[in-house]
Amino acid sequence: MEINSFELQFTYVMDIAKLYLTQIPASFWGVVFGSFFSILAVWLSNRASERRLNAQFLHEQTIKAKERELNLKKDIYLPVSEAVSAGISTLTRLADLDLPHRDVFMQYHEKSPVLARVHVVAEMETIRRMADLTGELNAEMLRLRITRDQLLKERQTLRIDVDSMNKLGNKRDELFEELLKYRIEQPLNVQAHKLLESRLEFETNRTTELIQKVKAREEAIRPKHEEFIRECVDSSLRIGPLLANVLSAIRVELELPFDSLLYQQIAEKNRTIQVNALKNYHASVSDSQVAKVDSSQK
Repeated sequence: MEINSFELQFTYVMDIAKLYLTQIPASFWGVVFGSFFSILAVWLSNRASERRLNAQFLHEQTIKAKERELNLKKDIYLPVSEAVSAGISTLTRLADLDLPHRDVFMQYHEKSPVLARVHVVAEMETIRRMADLTGELNAEMLRLRITRDQLLKERQTLRIDVDSMNKLGNKRDELFEELLKYRIEQPLNVQAHKLLESRLEFETNRTTELIQKVKAREEAIRPKHEEFIRECVDSSLRIGPLLANVLSAIRVELELPFDSLLYQQIAEKNRTIQVNALKNYHASVSDSQVAKVDSSQK
């Protein structure tokens, strides 16, 4: 009986609700459903906007992190490239025997410590290529320095002979002037004339022998020096492909294009120009030394 009473009450309530709902105008339901869909659209739009903002934030964070990494690598790779360039130029500077060792290696020794920074930020491929380059570069420097030391010793011996030759030539010239003076002031002093002539002949023979010795040393040193110049050039050319490999790896990390073949052609052309200039300089110096020896002989 209680259940039937509840059912009757529920049915009564529903009937009243239906009656009220039927009395609500259709325009009101349009407003209700329109508002509902508007709220739903706003919620969906806000949700999509939130997702886009989150994606944009993550993207910007990724870009900023990439920019920081690239800026750090640029700050390191720029002085590294300068150090490598200084090392390669040192190979050609070794051929100039007029420069002391300290001046030849100073620029490279000042800049080479930055090469260790590559191991901090570089990729493993870049580290491997840089290790190949620096290892070959240091090995070539050591090999060429040994040859250069030997040439410098020979040049030092030649310089000593040239100094002695100049001193003997000056002494010979003084004796010649003294002989002329005696012939003018004391034309009858035959004994003094013969003594001076004997001394002049002795000094002239000594000077001539030393001049021939200097010429022989110069002729022996010149081909060695020319061969050493070629060795320095060949060493720098052998380093060229290794340098191109390193620059290629670095520019890949920096997301920059790089034509290694074109770079190598440009570098070889530039080094060829430098070598020709160095050879011309060496030839001019050698010719001036020969002219100096010839003038001493006269």
